Amino acid sequence: MRYILGMAKSFEDLKGGRSSTLELDYLRLVYAVKKLRKRGNSAQGYLVVLNTKISDRVERWKDKYQGGKCVEVIDISLPTPVKNKLKKEKASNRAGMIAVVTGGEAGGRSSANFGREVVEKALKRRILTLEPNVEQVKDERKFPCGIRWDFYGVVD
Repeated sequence: MRYILGMAKSFEDLKGGRSSTLELDYLRLVYAVKKLRKRGNSAQGYLVVLNTKISDRVERWKDKYQGGKCVEVIDISLPTPVKNKLKKEKASNRAGMIAVVTGGEAGGRSSANFGREVVEKALKRRILTLEPNVEQVKDERKFPCGIRWDFYGVVD
């Protein structure tokens, strides 16, 4: 059995807590892949990011955390209209968070659905290309390590 795990990040910079979030997702992938391999299974992790600056940061963590070939970092490029819509969504999210912190209401401005959908679809397309026989598993109760993966699949 081969296990395929994937995570996708929709941000274009590492400001604020984004670097920590990315690092944690990378570590989750490394941990789960190593754990599955230690049990005698084949496993591969994939991490989709939106630019080379971010993928370069992840590459530096490979040595730091002894990630080796556990995780393949995939740098995708989005079409300009999609990038613009994503930037609008991020700006709306910030406005909603600021409103809440200052005693107001988010009013539906704190949604990341578009960004999540775009990068998760890109992750799935890439995985299906690299792992053509993979069958996606959507039942989160079956996800390795109890982690909500953006993509989880198996190859028999």
